[in-house]
This record gives sequence, C-alpha cells and structure tokens, in this order.
Amino acid sequence: MADPLLIVRDIVPWLAAYFIISLSLNMEFGYLGIPNFGKVLTVAGGAFVMGSIPGLILSYVLDIYSKGLNYYDNNFSVVSGFFDPFLAANPLFSIGLLLLTLIIAMAIGAILGLLGSYPALRLREDYLGMTLLAMGEILVSIGKYSKYPVNSSVGVTVPDFFAWISNYTLKQWIIIGILVISALIIYFVINRFVNSPLGRAMRAIRDNEVLAQSYGKDIVVYRRNVSMFAGAIAALAGALLAMYFSTVVADSYRRLDYTFYPWVIIVVGGLANNIGTFIGASVFVVTLRLTDIYKFYLEPYLPFDVTFFTPLAFGIVLTLILIFRPSGLLPEKPTYTLSIDEINSIMSKLKNKSDSRKS
Repeated sequence: MADPLLIVRDIVPWLAAYFIISLSLNMEFGYLGIPNFGKVLTVAGGAFVMGSIPGLILSYVLDIYSKGLNYYDNNFSVVSGFFDPFLAANPLFSIGLLLLTLIIAMAIGAILGLLGSYPALRLREDYLGMTLLAMGEILVSIGKYSKYPVNSSVGVTVPDFFAWISNYTLKQWIIIGILVISALIIYFVINRFVNSPLGRAMRAIRDNEVLAQSYGKDIVVYRRNVSMFAGAIAALAGALLAMYFSTVVADSYRRLDYTFYPWVIIVVGGLANNIGTFIGASVFVVTLRLTDIYKFYLEPYLPFDVTFFTPLAFGIVLTLILIFRPSGLLPEKPTYTLSIDEINSIMSKLKNKSDSRKS
C-alpha cells in the first residue's frame, strides 16, 4: 500500500493550486458572469515565466554564453552544472530571484488577462467566452511549436531555488507550504473583496447588466479589472506548480486540466461561494488522485481495463453531486450591506414606532 505521508505530499500541492485557479475563475464567472473558457491562458503564462525568466537571468549572471553553452540547447546540464550550485551558494539571491519571478508571473498573468478579454469586453458573454478560449489555445500552441519561451515540446528544467537546503524532503515540504500559504492569502483577499461594495456591484452586473448600467456601473471597466486580477492569481498558481514539478513542458498545459477541471470544481462546489470552491476542489483532487494511486489494486476485480477507472469513478462522483445538489454543494448565500443583527434592530425600532403611533 502507498505511504499515507506520500499521498498527502501528492494531494496537498494539487489541492492548493487548483483552489487558487478555481478561486480566480469563481471570481470571474461566479461573481461577475465572465465565462472564461481560456483559463489555461494565464496558468500556462505563469508557468512559462517560471520556466524562462530565472534561467535567462542566471544565464547572464553566470555568462554561460562565454562557455559555449545555451540555456535552451543545454538546459539540463546548464541548470544542474551551473545554476543549482550557484543558487546553493547564494541563498539570498535564490530567494530574491524566486520572488522576482513570481512578481513577473503575476504581472504577465494580468497582461494576458487584459489581452485575452480586451477584444470582447463590450460583447455578450458567449462571444467573450469564445475569445478567451481561442487566446488560451494560441499561447499553448506558441509554447509547443516555438523554442521560446520554454523550448517547445522538449521543455525546460526549473532552477532549484532551494538548492541551499540539502534535505530533499524538507525542501518539498517548504514548496508545499508556499503553495498552501499562497492559497490561504488569496482566499482571504478574494473573500474580503467580493464581500465589499465592489463585490456587490459585480453581482449586480452579473444578474442584470442593464439595471447596473442605469445605476452608473461601467461594465467594461469591471470586466477588465477583474480579468486582470484573476489572471494574475491564476498565473501565480501556474508558476508555483511549475516550481513544484521543477519542469515546464508546454504539452502538459491542456485545456482539460486547466480550464475544464476548474469549471467542474466551481460548479460542484457552488458558484459565488469561496468555501464551496474549496470543497469542490477537495472533492475533485482527492477523488482524482486517490483513484490514480489505488486503481491498480482493483485491477483483478474489474471487468475492464484499469486505465479507465479514474475517469469512470470521477464521472460517477460528479454525476451524483449534480443530481442531488444541482446548485453545488454550497450554493451562493445572499449578502447584506448591514449585518442580520443590525437589520433586526432597525426592523424592531420601526415596529415599535408603528405600534406607538397606533396606540
């Protein structure tokens, strides 16, 4: 049987990454109504930054070109022979380079979110969804068939930012911890944001654009800003996942994994409910990873090829949830400008005034 600790180490980073990606999609579609069918665009953008920017910076810092080497042509030998030893000897530089890379990844994600949505910001939701879908496929195709930014389908090795830590297990837990802490911070930021007056304006635009416009809400500005913010968040998840796997291969950024799955998560968890998004991500990731790990133990008892067990089990779980909880496991809850206690207090005062007038 598989080691439970190894299972946790396998599930937690996936859960944290998908939670971040799904939170960004939930903010776009669940709260504002933007049907982003190209979420892979910003996730892949963040990963491509992680696979290119640190290597290019280190290439110039160490001047590997003077040694007759090229970061892309000799990727693994350059990373293992030059980059990792240098990072191991300079921990502060390593941490600074990691932070710089994550900041650049978020900036690129925001730009991609703007570029992907800008042509259709003034159009209806279906045209906006198709535009974002096309933009996602364009970026992944560039990554697959161009040497830049991540060496086409060959891929690149991400430098080890924690090479100064000799214990491999500790290093893995630190990276997982970064993913988890990032997910928690993003959850609290988004939760605070969507429960603010801006969040209520987003719901108003989602529910009735004409009414929202009549109250002076600029739909284009809201869509643009939310697309950029959500793009930055998704790019951060892509960059952190690339760091966790230590490789970036353009072929692995498929529409199924980074567009369809996040949609499944927010639908299962409940639209416009961030706790529901976490529950949806948990159900999805645990079901997917555990069936992948344990399916071969069931091979003697299955009447079909065991490779089909994972999609079959996942499909059954998803179908049951949609049958018995069509609004998601945690449907959207109404939000109030005032707390329930404040509303009850005002209602009580009004009732007392009414009763005193009658008497």
